[in-house]
Formats: sequence, C-alpha cells, structure tokens
Amino acid sequence: MIDLFIDTNVYLTFFHFSKDDLEELKKLAVAIKHDKIRLYVTEQIKSEFYRNRELKINDAIRNLQPLPKSFPQIFKENEQQYKIIQHSISSYEVALKEILATVQTNVKNNSFNADEIISELFHSATCFEMTDEIYKKAKKRVTLGNPPGKDNSYGDAINWESLLALFPNGERLYFISADKDYTSPIDENALMQFLDNEWIKNKSSKIHFYSRLSLFFKDNFPNIKLALDLEKEIDIEDLTNCWTFYSTHQCLARLSKYNEFSKSQVNNIIQAAIKNDQIYSIRGDSDVNYFFKNLHAQYSDLISDEFIEEFQKYYIIEEAEPVLNF
Repeated sequence: MIDLFIDTNVYLTFFHFSKDDLEELKKLAVAIKHDKIRLYVTEQIKSEFYRNRELKINDAIRNLQPLPKSFPQIFKENEQQYKIIQHSISSYEVALKEILATVQTNVKNNSFNADEIISELFHSATCFEMTDEIYKKAKKRVTLGNPPGKDNSYGDAINWESLLALFPNGERLYFISADKDYTSPIDENALMQFLDNEWIKNKSSKIHFYSRLSLFFKDNFPNIKLALDLEKEIDIEDLTNCWTFYSTHQCLARLSKYNEFSKSQVNNIIQAAIKNDQIYSIRGDSDVNYFFKNLHAQYSDLISDEFIEEFQKYYIIEEAEPVLNF
C-alpha cells in the first residue's frame, strides 16, 4: 500500500486554475477505497483548506479576463464579423452571469464536485492531531529559519513536524505539494535537500516528492486515465488474488457491472480463471459459469492463443447433440 500525504495547496487547486482535473481526485478516492493508497492528513491541513477555500474561489473569479466593451471604428467596417463579435460577447455575458450565480450557491452549500470528493478523502484519511510538543517544534523551526515555513506562518512547519513525529519509521512516504517552501530551488519537482536529508535521518526512509497529483498517478498507475479504469483494474487484480470461493463470487459480481474490457484486461481475467483454483474449482456455479461464457462470447477474438485452449476446456463445454430414438 502507498502512504500518501497531500499539501493543502493541492486540494485548493481544484477550485482554481489547475493543470489537473477532477478525475485525478476521483482516482485517488477509488485507490483509497480499495486499499491501494493510505492517505494522511493533519488537523492543520483541514483547517487551512476550509479557511482558504472561499479565498481561492474568489481569486479564480477575479482572475477571469473581461471581454472588451468597445472596439475601434475600423472594426465596424467589417459589418458582418463585427455583429458576430457583438453577439458572442452578449452570449458570453449571459452565460457567465448564470455560472456565477451557480458558483455563489455552491460556495455557500459546499456543493462543488470537488467539495464532495475532498470531504470523502478527509473522512477516510488517517488524521494526525497537533500536540503542544509539535506546535513548539514548529515554532522553533520557523524562528530558526528552517524550512518549511515563511513570514512567521507555522502551518507548513506544523504539518512537517506532525509527519516527523507521527508517521511510522522506516515506511516510504509519497508527498505532493506545489508549495515552494518544500521544493528544491533548482528542481521544482524535487524535495528541498535540507528536508530530504532531515527525513532520511529521522525516519530512516525515503520521500517520493511530486508537485502535482497527476504526476503521482503517472508514475504509480501509469496506464490509468480514468477513475473507472482504475477501479476496473483493481477489481481484476482482486480476482487474480482471490483466495476463497466467497471472494471469487464477490469479485465476479463487481466485474459484471462493467460494459467493456480491453484486450489486456480480458487476458488477465482469463489467466486468473485458469490459474487460480478458487475460480476454476467452482466453474460450475451459475454466476461463475454465466460470467465466463459471456466473456468468451463477447471477447473470444481478443483471448491470447496461450490461454484459449485451456480456458475453453475448463469453461466452454459444448452440449452433446440429443440422441433420437425411433
């Protein structure tokens, strides 16, 4: 399982201008649900998020570039195109007004899509509470000028000291932040050397640092583009590793909800069906038999030659022709 810590600024990007889209948060939620990732947060992270959420949304709105209200006289000489511009501006202003009204409602009700997912993430995460000792260490860190921290703000220092105090020793930590207080001045995608050395010394482990959530997924789940794909891959992996008949039935029930599989996914399922005795031993059960016969009927052209003969021997039994008595 991957142990992951995400800085506040990363959560807030989903309410602002960002290179990542909401699908990254959805993938994170799926990975946590299936015990592929264990997320860590601090009380400080939660406080920072809810304290800065409205400010971040307001800043995003204020950064929208207004369309021009007037144009040079020479533009009007091209009458047809000028009318198109005027009409487009009018349509834009109407649509923008409607969007801003919706934004106002969503701000008050915490009802953006990102709100729902982040709330779920915080609820499922392991949370480190701040102690007096952690606060004292954070304050000392900032006073001494040691990163992370700036302008007498203790937030980053509290988060770092919380991890130093409470994260398990010897375990790898995956850390995502776009805050320059953490990043190397010569490589924005690397952790500052001072912090990296401190972590190794105190925790006897390594930090894998990323500046964006999408870069983390690109490295650790490289073939996954959508949250649904990740869930599907995890369900197939669970089928491969089934160790009881009960878990086999559960896995096949989950896989039955998907409408399509890729070639590699089909062959991973087929390989599990012929290699795992917790699957082929109950191939006569109605749900198991139904699932694999349907899979064969729909994807027989995608099944690898190295699997097809054995799979058909186990699962695709042709009915004998009836004997006619005269």
